[in-house]
Amino acid sequence: MNGRFAERRMNKALSEGARNFALGIHEIDEEHQVLFDCLDAIVYSQNTSFRDSQVFESLERLTDYSRTHFRVEECLMRMFDYPDLEAHRNEHSYFIDSLGLLRTKLLSEDTSPALATFLTEWLLKHIKEVDSKYVDFFRLQQGPTIASIA
Repeated sequence: MNGRFAERRMNKALSEGARNFALGIHEIDEEHQVLFDCLDAIVYSQNTSFRDSQVFESLERLTDYSRTHFRVEECLMRMFDYPDLEAHRNEHSYFIDSLGLLRTKLLSEDTSPALATFLTEWLLKHIKEVDSKYVDFFRLQQGPTIASIA
């Protein structure tokens, strides 16, 4: 597959993911957008002359921001007494662990296309199948909005 075609296809998936997987909690949706932006930077940097350093830098940013975002989600789940918190936390841990493994692989070999594909597919699936469950639970609880909690 042509590199430019694959990049356009991946960028389309990222922009569609941001639009189609909005959960309806503004703050969480904004944080998800930042995660998609980090992924977009990884995809874009694959075709630059400084590819390795840019992919590595983008991966570090994604890792740092993911940790922050996951803490926010998990804090909300505790506040709402979400029953699947532990399973959700395990999903987050898996993603962070995977980022660490990919970081190590990136130092020893070229994994950029596989890296971008894995990260994008995981994030899209996680938002659609896992995050949507806590949003439904929050709505059933009719609890405060995130803005009113802060």
